[in-house]
Amino acid sequence: RYYLAVAPVILSHLHERPVVLTRYPDGAGTKGFYVQRAPEHRPSWVTTCTTSIKPPKELTFLRIESTAMLAWVANLGAIELHPWYSRCSAPSKPDYLVIDLDPVEGTRFEKVRAAALLVKEALDAWSLPAFIKTSGATGLHLFVPIVRGPSQREVHTVARDIAVAIAARHPRLFTTEYRIANRPRGTV
Repeated sequence: RYYLAVAPVILSHLHERPVVLTRYPDGAGTKGFYVQRAPEHRPSWVTTCTTSIKPPKELTFLRIESTAMLAWVANLGAIELHPWYSRCSAPSKPDYLVIDLDPVEGTRFEKVRAAALLVKEALDAWSLPAFIKTSGATGLHLFVPIVRGPSQREVHTVARDIAVAIAARHPRLFTTEYRIANRPRGTV
């Protein structure tokens, strides 16, 4: 019911993007699992796109283009939908730069909100528009729309530079440590 209610809004954000699912077939309170590949047994009207993650390996991903398909993935127990930052027509050319804010285990969500406001403040100072969305269980994403052109690696480098600059100004709140086990307690 939820996905049917939000279909008019969410479909424009999923349009022409490969989508990875997090499925919870036994319910939201259970352990979920990621599904990258489109299921082999699917109705003929289910849309997909085939692209390379690491050439020459190609995978077929779901492409959610209709309310019916949104209902179909919900029936699979797909609670979380993770669209790519690029489109099927140019999978290695993102049209979003994303700042991912994940709290270290035990960090309160209030710190994540405070972190998001500081990131937004910095992005505003650099005249970079951004909008926010939840990233799953505990984090937030700040999406910065960009003109498609730079490679995924180039966009990642710029996002990393932005993150390092912001973390340097607020070292007690932010970490840019990639390995979860090495992140300082109480940081985002």
